[in-house]
Amino acid sequence: MSYVIFLAGIRQTENKVVCSAIAIALHYIFLTDFALMLAEGILIVRMVVFVFPASSIIHKLIPACWIVPAVIVGISTAVTKLKGYGNQQLYVFSYQSCWLTLESNLIWAFIGPALLVIVINFMFIIITVYKMMTTRGLAAKTLQVKFKIGLKSICVILPLFGLTWVLGAFSINDDLVMFQYLFATFNSLQGFFICLFHCILNEQVRLGYRHYQRRRHAYRMDSKLPTESTNTDNSKTHRLNDNFREEKK
Repeated sequence: MSYVIFLAGIRQTENKVVCSAIAIALHYIFLTDFALMLAEGILIVRMVVFVFPASSIIHKLIPACWIVPAVIVGISTAVTKLKGYGNQQLYVFSYQSCWLTLESNLIWAFIGPALLVIVINFMFIIITVYKMMTTRGLAAKTLQVKFKIGLKSICVILPLFGLTWVLGAFSINDDLVMFQYLFATFNSLQGFFICLFHCILNEQVRLGYRHYQRRRHAYRMDSKLPTESTNTDNSKTHRLNDNFREEKK
């Protein structure tokens, strides 16, 4: 959603009202992205620390991920009276855009919460890897094996936690153009890596899909059986009727 809004509206600067609305929408949806990444970090750490949590907290986290960003955006718009939303010069593109302005310091209403989430999720990664390395199964492993498992774990959870967004904080001017390219590259691939590691390569997802395929195949077979039995009964009935007519003749 955030990328669609960005691509469709980032250059709609002709109308100030429309441009401000797009900037507000981008502010909100990007903060929601970060809130969801923080929620994922909380769930993973909770799963690693408690192993079998007593109850799920997803029903509390998901609404909060949409409500808290709305509160932040609401406060920002009320305090600034929409000044700073829209017509900001993006250095990487060198044109006016519908985003938060640097001059009004409104950009910190996005950078502040984003960096806070990144710092928290970075600590979550340290806790997760430490807990994994100190489990009984890995405690007896060699340092090389531990390093490989730890590196793989970091690669798997890194896209979920959004740490690549920290590159965006260094890509706000032309002097750091390298960070602009790194930020664009890694963030464009964030969704792909999430899909790859947590869907395509996830053993639970693959088992679930195979189970779904078996149920679907079984349902098809069950739906065929009544039809075949009905056809068999009908053919028997026809034969009995034919025999009865022959006997009457």
